[in-house]
Amino acid sequence: MHFLYKALHNSLLCSTMIQQIPRCNQRGIYIFIGMHFAVFSGKVFTFVRIIPRNYPPKFAGCCSIVLAQHMATFKLIRFGRPNDEGKCTIYLRITHGRRSRYRTLNRHCLESEWNSDTCRFTKTFPNWKDENDILRMYEARASDILRAFERDNVPFDFDTFEAEMFRTASAQVKSAPLLTHYVRSVSAQLKAEGRHGNSLVYDSLAIVLEAYKPKATLGEITAAWLTRLEHFMRSERRMKPNTMSVNMRTLRAVCNRAIKAGMLRQEWYPFRTYTIGHLNEPTPKRAISLNDVARIAAAEAKTPDEAMARDLFFFSLYARGMNLVDIAHLKHEDLREGRIEYTRKKNGVHYSIAMNENTAQIISRYAHSDETYCFPILSAFFDTEKRKQERIHRVMVKINRALRDIAARLGISTSRLSFYTARHTYATALKERGASVEVISEAMGHADLRTTQIYLRSFDRSVLDEADKLLL
Repeated sequence: MHFLYKALHNSLLCSTMIQQIPRCNQRGIYIFIGMHFAVFSGKVFTFVRIIPRNYPPKFAGCCSIVLAQHMATFKLIRFGRPNDEGKCTIYLRITHGRRSRYRTLNRHCLESEWNSDTCRFTKTFPNWKDENDILRMYEARASDILRAFERDNVPFDFDTFEAEMFRTASAQVKSAPLLTHYVRSVSAQLKAEGRHGNSLVYDSLAIVLEAYKPKATLGEITAAWLTRLEHFMRSERRMKPNTMSVNMRTLRAVCNRAIKAGMLRQEWYPFRTYTIGHLNEPTPKRAISLNDVARIAAAEAKTPDEAMARDLFFFSLYARGMNLVDIAHLKHEDLREGRIEYTRKKNGVHYSIAMNENTAQIISRYAHSDETYCFPILSAFFDTEKRKQERIHRVMVKINRALRDIAARLGISTSRLSFYTARHTYATALKERGASVEVISEAMGHADLRTTQIYLRSFDRSVLDEADKLLL
């Protein structure tokens, strides 16, 4: 204690007498009060200025200097005697109070395979990207543990650090469940919640992961692992960028769920360094011209499937691009006072659309097909969400096939004609007819349709009703 008192005294800017307050905090750190402020730095201790609290009035206005121990430090190093292959072991070195302790990371490399400046493997080391990701995880974990010592005001202890560091870090990968099993469990949970559409996305991801790495665990996912998965989807599965983007965003949601559930730690989050944005590409224009719309309307339907496909296509076109899920769920009770009142399944937003001659005529053709639904897509037989989803999917396939048959006969590009084309054509046609961009945004034909949906919801129904008449 005399040494500390003398060191502090010598560090002051003047030889003002220092008074010792007979108290210490939970860490046994003595507090000194002096009329001048100074900082003394050594290999073991650091003095930090704070504002005194709850001191006797005679010490009011004094500066206080707190004696605090240096935090421990760590570094990844290549160390030790080379083995028969000339490789040395990679260690995590922990240093505190002139003492160091070494813990092996069970990795060995040649001198040429280690960069001592960056503390990383070089490109000549096998699987160097994955291995460097693991080193980053160890560093992040060590930093968090050291910060916890400081935050909780607990004296540093080597044994406590090692127990927390290596027991948790090594168990992170070993105890994590199989990735495909976890994805399937998320899908099952979504189905139990009635979200069958979302569950299909997770099922698709599970199929890809089973083909790629069926035994992979959640803890094995790294940025390099994701890069290789991207390459697998592109080269082996022949997926388009937007499809890969959907899978990666779904996998990111899986990781977020696992972290929230405490199955993974935040510092292991692989999407911190791997980004998905480069997979997104502009969606090609899917709208067809009004001339092609007229040709499809005048074309003869060769089969009942073609007749129904054309009716549903035009109903969507004249009902602001209503999608098939909402058309399938449309009930007679939703037709009130000359309007179509429905809540969109995708976002839960209510829409009110004025019926016109075209929509009324199409609905009348199927008026007696079912007592509940407007169109013969759903019925009482489809009594579960799963059955409804499967039925709508099958109908969508039949509609798109029939529309492409019609397009082929008319010489219209079949790649541009599907049921979804009606939604794009609605936006494009209104704009070409003079509807303001504020009413129908050109963004409806882009990759992200949310902006258009926000515009449509924000306008008064009378404005949209007038815009709809431009198509008639």
